[in-house]
Amino acid sequence: MATLHSIRGTPKAAEYYADQALSFAQDLGSIRLSARALVVRTEVRLHAGKFVEAEEDLSKIGAMLGPVGSFPCFGAKVG
Repeated sequence: MATLHSIRGTPKAAEYYADQALSFAQDLGSIRLSARALVVRTEVRLHAGKFVEAEEDLSKIGAMLGPVGSFPCFGAKVG
């Protein structure tokens, strides 16, 4: 819904739905879904010109996921 509203609706409505998705993901305890909801909210905020808030969201995503390459599947040898 947030993506749809960012394209065809208002930035305020898009941010509301992104916030709802983030709240739901946090209630589920899913880091992956929380990060995805933050990505959507970041996109909405960028389109709305809220650059400081978008940067804060990016920092939250980075804190959730950790540094690139820190996942066990990266650099793992197969075979």
